[in-house]
Amino acid sequence: MDIEELKKLNSLTVELKKHGMSADDAFKQAESLLKTKEDTTAVVSQPQTALSQDFLLEKKFNLMIDMNNKKFQEAINILQGHISKLSQELANVRNELAEAKHKPRESKAEVSKEKQESFPKQEVHPRQGQFSPADVSIEKMFYFGKK
Repeated sequence: MDIEELKKLNSLTVELKKHGMSADDAFKQAESLLKTKEDTTAVVSQPQTALSQDFLLEKKFNLMIDMNNKKFQEAINILQGHISKLSQELANVRNELAEAKHKPRESKAEVSKEKQESFPKQEVHPRQGQFSPADVSIEKMFYFGKK
């Protein structure tokens, strides 16, 4: 390889790296492009001008970049779809949470009313002390006489 080919290889590699390819893949692609360029010049019996070779090389390069861009765009579209689904689910969860915050407050009041209604009214039992001060005098309870 001469210096011009190395410069082209390096510039192609740098350009492919800018478009999102890894360093190894970019180098391999650039090298394969330059080899195909050399092979086409050896196969063709007529000498091609440097301008037409650069044009073909540029076309291949643009095609590879477009293919990479399409692949990345598809991946981005898939990720955007997942993100939109997750945002909808998050909105649904927030709505359910807001509804759940309001429901327990209402249900607590209902539950307390139900508890009061569920307890049967207790019958008056004489041992439980449902007496008024007029019913029982202190003299009957305590003995104040001599021992």
